[in-house]
Amino acid sequence: MELWRAGFGLLSREEAPCPGYKRGDGQAGAAILPSDHSYDPGDWPRAYDRAADFLERFGEEAEALGWTASLLFGVHPTRGVIRVDYCGALVLTVGGPAVSLTGTEIRFGHLAYRKKPGQPTGIPVWEFCRDPRSGYNSGYSDQVRPILEAGPLRA
Repeated sequence: MELWRAGFGLLSREEAPCPGYKRGDGQAGAAILPSDHSYDPGDWPRAYDRAADFLERFGEEAEALGWTASLLFGVHPTRGVIRVDYCGALVLTVGGPAVSLTGTEIRFGHLAYRKKPGQPTGIPVWEFCRDPRSGYNSGYSDQVRPILEAGPLRA
């Protein structure tokens, strides 16, 4: 739980940490890195708020039930949330706040995220900027890189 909070604490509500969040006009955010390597935040603030709420209300229970950083905060290492098959429960923007939690499922109103055998897992979204496969290199990356160099925040 401490590692989740530390990793999540590196993120900014105002700056999308990876590509794929929809903009206000409904178009997907930068699918390829723009020249300045930044992303339109699009609907990232909604995902951020939902994840913060989940950590506050269900974080300790999720950890006790065996949920991992990748299952909760995972994104594809090069495509971000564009590859939803790699996404964790809390980085997607569908559904509202979490309403229940079990060892295999998180309910968001009428939608649910379920652990599935053989499901690909991504890297925690806060490590996207550090993974060399992402190509991400921005001021955000420069700010978090020294913190992340202490070791992965994946537990």
